Amino acid sequence: MIDDFYGRKSTADQGRSVASQEADWREDCEQEDLTPGRVFTDDNRSASGYARKKREDYAALLEHIRSGGCELLSMWECSRGSRKLSEWASFLELCQAHKVRIRVINDRRTYDPNNGRDWETLANEGVKAHAESKLISDRTKRGKRAAALAGLPAAPTPYGYVRVYDSHGRFVEQVEQPEQAAIVREIGAAIAGGASNASVARRLNDRGVPSPKGGRWTGAHLRKLILNPRYVGRRVHQGEDFGQAAWPALLDAQTYRLCVERLSDPGRFSERGTELKWPLAGVPACTRCEARLRTEWAPYGRRYLCTGCGKIAIKADSLDDFVITLVKERLRRPDGAKVFMPAADPAALAAAEAEEQALRDRLAEFHAEARKPFGLSAAAVAAAERDLTPLIEQAAAKVRRLSTPPALAALAHINIPEKWDDLTVRQHRDVITALVELRVGPGVRGRNGLDLGRLAESRWHGDEKMWGEHWAEGATSPIGAEV
Repeated sequence: MIDDFYGRKSTADQGRSVASQEADWREDCEQEDLTPGRVFTDDNRSASGYARKKREDYAALLEHIRSGGCELLSMWECSRGSRKLSEWASFLELCQAHKVRIRVINDRRTYDPNNGRDWETLANEGVKAHAESKLISDRTKRGKRAAALAGLPAAPTPYGYVRVYDSHGRFVEQVEQPEQAAIVREIGAAIAGGASNASVARRLNDRGVPSPKGGRWTGAHLRKLILNPRYVGRRVHQGEDFGQAAWPALLDAQTYRLCVERLSDPGRFSERGTELKWPLAGVPACTRCEARLRTEWAPYGRRYLCTGCGKIAIKADSLDDFVITLVKERLRRPDGAKVFMPAADPAALAAAEAEEQALRDRLAEFHAEARKPFGLSAAAVAAAERDLTPLIEQAAAKVRRLSTPPALAALAHINIPEKWDDLTVRQHRDVITALVELRVGPGVRGRNGLDLGRLAESRWHGDEKMWGEHWAEGATSPIGAEV
């Protein structure tokens, strides 16, 4: 009888190699007077329900069975076939339908899926393999979570760092890699200062600085790298912040916060790999759905269109001209300099930052207690996380509100209305967003030009009245009283 063979080994499997499995199969064929047939092997391939890589030879084996060319199939043990119960059951049904017997070399026994007792034995082996796979997965998850709770780094070593091991190959610490750490800080400072991803990538490529994978830098590389909270010394696992990490931060909290704000800014969608082109891109909000308006080209020219409901659109050039003229007028007033003053004094900002850190440290203490023998239960830690997480989010939002826009600090001593044309589009936009909460409502059919009524729900930051209220009171400009 011709005996085909299927061998498999996963990376995590400490068992016999595929070559050893095949050698045992050939020896078994000789002892049982079987003729070796086709060989199917999947090396470095998991067969669990958590596997990500396809098993090419397993798929070929199934086709071989369906073709009717298989009489007897050998494997080292049942788990070589699959550790996923549903997949193993389908495999047994396929073998049963095509009258394929299964020989398990480790058992030195041949099973017939059409025999009730043999079917039960093979099915139970599938249950055991599935359960073992689940235990391995749970053990791995617990290990990773424990490492996260301890603030330890996850593999692989991130760009900007290098790991130190002792003489026995055990991990000791993760420290800065000087050259790469300097690049991370350069990227952070540039993006926080308003540079585009493309311009920073171009600068690094021109200098011949290799990317983390050794190739050229792209804007996507920069975004993914600089938004990772590991660079401010935070240990995050599966989206959950486990507190202070056991490695040095490469970026200060303020720089990282600015990078996040810049790269989350809807207006950056209009950059198309270059510097920002339009001063109001991503600034106006839709009064219907609160989503931001972005730039697009229409048959009649450029317009701003709602990215949410798609029902609000307005001619871009008309809106740009009106808002810029209004902003210049606002800045010419005696109280215009207040725009460039911090929203709160440095002490208030420091207090807010300390509050946020204290809350994060408090949560980290709960996690630390849970790691101790007879420490807090998982339920107690979950309750603490449920109570503290919204407080942490509120504290972080307060810090963001109290932070002074650094782009405006550099303009504090400039006559902006007179020097407007000398400023960059990015600076125009920073000034506008510092002054105006711009909202655009639906248009009225038949009205040509810019309908100011569509901007009635807009307001100046710090002014309780909306522009529409100023106009309703007879003001010719929505600037109103000093704010």
